[in-house]
Amino acid sequence: ATQRDPDSTSAWRSLAMAYGRKGDLANADLASAQAYMASGEFRTGQELAARARQRFAPGTPGWLKSDDILNFKPPKTANAQR
Repeated sequence: ATQRDPDSTSAWRSLAMAYGRKGDLANADLASAQAYMASGEFRTGQELAARARQRFAPGTPGWLKSDDILNFKPPKTANAQR
């Protein structure tokens, strides 16, 4: 579902819960980060991406995606809370 609709916050949140139930906290944090980024809550998304990046080995796909989220610059029109 996340590949067909990468902006689906509910799909990312469901995926995060599934990873969490399996004990895969790195991917759970990354999926949660993507859910928050898709909903426009950039600060929270980047906080979760930072936590996910610490859990992944450097250079792995999860680490790289987390790093991409951390390096994302929100649009200037985004409000201060985001």
